[in-house]
Amino acid sequence: PALSDTLAAAKNSRNEILGASYARQAAKYTLYDAQEVYGDDSPQAQKAEAALDAAKKAADDLPDQIEIDVRSKFLQVKAAQASAIASEETQQKAREAARVAQLSFDNGLITPSDLQLAQLGAYQAALQYSKTLLAFKLAIKDYELSYTEGTYLVSF
Repeated sequence: PALSDTLAAAKNSRNEILGASYARQAAKYTLYDAQEVYGDDSPQAQKAEAALDAAKKAADDLPDQIEIDVRSKFLQVKAAQASAIASEETQQKAREAARVAQLSFDNGLITPSDLQLAQLGAYQAALQYSKTLLAFKLAIKDYELSYTEGTYLVSF
């Protein structure tokens, strides 16, 4: 999906939105209780009012934090994709080098150790490609989480 679509979806579906709303409501109830029990000017009421202000600020700042999170995950996907493409090209070149080394060995132009070095290089390039491909798939999953469930811990 397009980045603009995912930004809109994230602001409507992430768990952090619900958590911030719940924290704000809980802080309101705590303030109300503190004012009822201890009075408006009591230290308990002032502490509850400060907690309510902090909850409001956290809830107000949350959409911007979510947007930053989604955008950063999007950029991570793009970087991982570029890395996977480069790694695939490296793997193809290493395979070709191993194939040429095999032909050279078959014609008596290189030693068995030279052939093994070329084959080892191809094997290492294949492992690196697998690693970058996994990193790319994990980046995609992180991006999907960033606009669906969310990536921050929500505590109640």
